[in-house]
Amino acid sequence: MKLRSVALVGVICIAALGLIGVGAHAAFTTSTTSGQTITAGTGWTTTTTDPTTTTTTTALTDPTDPPPPTVSVTYPVDGTTYGADWTGTITGTASTTVASTEVAIEDTSATRWWNGTAFAASSQTFVAATGNTTWLLGFGPDNLTSGDSYSVVAQATDSAGNVGTSSTVSFTYLIPTAPPAVVVTYPVDGTTYGPNWTGTITGTASSGASTTIASTQVAIEDTSATMWWNGTAFAASSQSFVAATGNTTWMLAMPANDLSSGGTYKVVAEATDSLGKVGTSSTVTFTYTPQPTVTITYPVDGTTYGADWTGTITGTASAGPGATISSISVAIEDTTTKQWWNGTSFSDATQTFVKATGTTTWYLPLGAGSLTSDDSYALVAGATDSAGNV
Repeated sequence: MKLRSVALVGVICIAALGLIGVGAHAAFTTSTTSGQTITAGTGWTTTTTDPTTTTTTTALTDPTDPPPPTVSVTYPVDGTTYGADWTGTITGTASTTVASTEVAIEDTSATRWWNGTAFAASSQTFVAATGNTTWLLGFGPDNLTSGDSYSVVAQATDSAGNVGTSSTVSFTYLIPTAPPAVVVTYPVDGTTYGPNWTGTITGTASSGASTTIASTQVAIEDTSATMWWNGTAFAASSQSFVAATGNTTWMLAMPANDLSSGGTYKVVAEATDSLGKVGTSSTVTFTYTPQPTVTITYPVDGTTYGADWTGTITGTASAGPGATISSISVAIEDTTTKQWWNGTSFSDATQTFVKATGTTTWYLPLGAGSLTSDDSYALVAGATDSAGNV
């Protein structure tokens, strides 16, 4: 469109119109004391001044130069959130004189513009659409990021080079996903630990489509004391989550010296994804207990036996809180010959444990015929509890 400004006074304004060439618009100023009608040739827009107005500015339109084309975005709909229902095509309409249409799409969350293949342009970039009066631009869901917001604006160009621009349409793309899945892998639920405690609580987490695990945290309760771990001690009176290290695989240090002998504990973990959704693990419980104790009750330490030898080695054992005795084994050495009992004879050169019968009270047969007169013997018993402590 072309504008020309002409200053006219009085009746000169009418004659001056004849000086205006073929242009899109002509603007002029008049000074008058009475109303008058100004005619500027066939087909031109005319203006009548108000008698009370001394100055009027008027734009005259040349009917041979049409206005800019109109263009609108019909899909997506402004202010809508899309997800699995996204059609994969941006569409719109334009007036019949349109020669071409283009579309600019901004990821407003990332402040980047679509360049035809990716959101990689730092400034507004228009991409050619298909069609004119009805137009479309293929834009599949793979080009969108769940949780981001977008704006779309279209422009249409007519055969005279005039450009019309649509209103801006905004929308959000969000794929609903389940909360993250999080699992505690150690400790194992219902297990009793002791010296075999690793000192580290571990687990895994996974997120839904188009999201990632942003953080993980762990809450540990000493259920015996009804207190929660605050990162340095079991001193919190209510559930407290402590940040773990790692996301899809994570860990939290928990040294044995922070656990109480005979204490019972429960562990629960949380994982937060990139959309802020939180997933919670199942609760895992475990017991921490010391090693079992085991005692030899017969023979009596330092005693010399002969005909009074009973023929049976006996003893007792006990496990820590939350554990039971699983098995007892006994090693017997003929210290005179430096040979160990293997269950049938003193013929092993290294310490050998033979399984006894019983648990909390136990025994191992050793008849007098297996002993050598005047030889000395040493015995040691081992007890293993249900936590694997020995």
